[in-house]
Amino acid sequence: MVTRHTVSLVAASLLALLTGCSAQKTPDGLPDLVPCKVTITQSGAPVENVEVYLKNKNKEEGWATAGRTDESGTAEMYSLGKYKGIPKGEYIVVLQKTVPDDPDAYKAAIEAIRAGQKPLRDHFKLYSVFDTKYNTEETSDLEVTVEKRTKESFDLGAPVQIEVGKITREDL
Repeated sequence: MVTRHTVSLVAASLLALLTGCSAQKTPDGLPDLVPCKVTITQSGAPVENVEVYLKNKNKEEGWATAGRTDESGTAEMYSLGKYKGIPKGEYIVVLQKTVPDDPDAYKAAIEAIRAGQKPLRDHFKLYSVFDTKYNTEETSDLEVTVEKRTKESFDLGAPVQIEVGKITREDL
């Protein structure tokens, strides 16, 4: 089931990716930012399009941090969606990536809706491509400490397909 938490994380990630980095002055109170990259692999192979969130273990110092992995499985981390880098600290790594049960039909359904037509399918099952324990800060056991320029890698083992919900035509 797609939760509001998942939708919020997806929206924050998309905002981070769409706004990119900026030469704007950082907000008051935002600590100095440290470059940080996180690489995600499964059985040694890079995993593309994973939404990566670093949740500060010290909740009082938590600034929103997010990135999305590229074709090499590496995500460059941003604070508040547009400032390159993250504050120093200890973080829990939260990961999100879902795929539809039939990616080609899913893409065709989106194209049909954009063209004002009725899609052939009304819903799609969604699957996580790795253990769902990585989907929340309460259950993820992945951690990273950021003190200076940081490059951290995590191998999540063999790819899996765990049903986590469905998406309907109205959600597309």
